[in-house]
This record gives sequence, structure tokens and C-alpha cells, in this order.
Amino acid sequence: MKQKLLNIFLILLGTGLLAYLGISSYLELTNKEDTYDMTIIEACKIVEMKHSINGLIPMGTDYYYLGIDKETYDAYIIKGSKKWLEDNFDVYFQAKDSDGVKIKGLAKTLHDYDTESAVARQLAQLEGLDLPLGVKGYIDMGYKTKAYLKIIDFVLIIFSIAYGINVIKRNEQGSALLDKIWIVTIIVACVLMLFAIR
Repeated sequence: MKQKLLNIFLILLGTGLLAYLGISSYLELTNKEDTYDMTIIEACKIVEMKHSINGLIPMGTDYYYLGIDKETYDAYIIKGSKKWLEDNFDVYFQAKDSDGVKIKGLAKTLHDYDTESAVARQLAQLEGLDLPLGVKGYIDMGYKTKAYLKIIDFVLIIFSIAYGINVIKRNEQGSALLDKIWIVTIIVACVLMLFAIR
């Protein structure tokens, strides 16, 4: 009975995970309403947030910038790469290109408490800013990369499940090479999952 309940739980978990990966990646790639395409003329870094698992396993760092739109002079919180500011803006926070820096990203909302608090503290020190997305909204320039990671993860998980079911049905192990590929696939899928959902 316990084994059946465990199997049902694992099936539900796997189904939910696959549904999340497939649906969320599709919605992100097809969402035109929340996609912003603009030119930034000024920018500065406001938060650098390091992530880890239990404070031991590093999971990367997120970089949040404050950018001023060329057309409206509105301010936007922008999530970008580590070198984005350095590559595109000078020491006075002005765009190196006189025409500004074109960006494209998907509007999202901060859900991590630590990041939200850090951003709010930095913005509280600045006055006269018009933030159309508010203090929790930001533009994620790397949304497509994460969406594609989710799709790859989706495929890897499908392969892992299909191969695992095949082994169980035959009630024997497959070839040694395929078993190794299966294990590596599961590990890669788990790692990709951690990066894709944060």
C-alpha cells in the first residue's frame, strides 16, 4: 500500500513538474503584452543578490539595475547580466552609445523577500523617480534563456521517465552505456531545474 501511494505521489509530482515547465516556458515566450522594448540612456546598479542552497551550494548571482527610458524618462528596474552595466555605460552612468542602449525583456514581479527588501531599500534613497512597474516590478532581459532552459529540462525529464518506465517494464537493466546516460540526464535535469526556476 505504501509503495502504491509513493508511486502515485511520484507520478503526480512528475506530472506537475512537466506541466509547470511546459506551460511557463510557452507563456513566457509568447507573452507580447508584458514584453518591453525600449532604449535606456542612463543606468546604475542597485542590487547584487547572491543565491545559494542552505548557504553552502552557490546558485549564482542576480544583478538588478535602475535604467531611465529615453522616450518617457521613466525609471525601470532591470535584471541583467554581470557585465551589462560595464559594457554599455560609462562611469557617469550615461550610455556609451549616444543613441542609448536598446533592451528587450519581460515584465516580472519580485517574489524573493531578500531581493525585494534590498531593492526597496535602495529605491528609498532615490527621489523623484517615476516607476511604472512599481518597486516590485522589473524587466528580465534573460527571460528567453530561462524559457529555453525549461524546454530543455522538459525534454530531459521526459527522456528520463520514458527510459525508467522501459527498464521497469522489462524488469531488468538496460545497456550499461544507456544507464550511465540516464543517470547523467537526471543530474543535468535537476541542475537545470534549479537555474531555470530561480
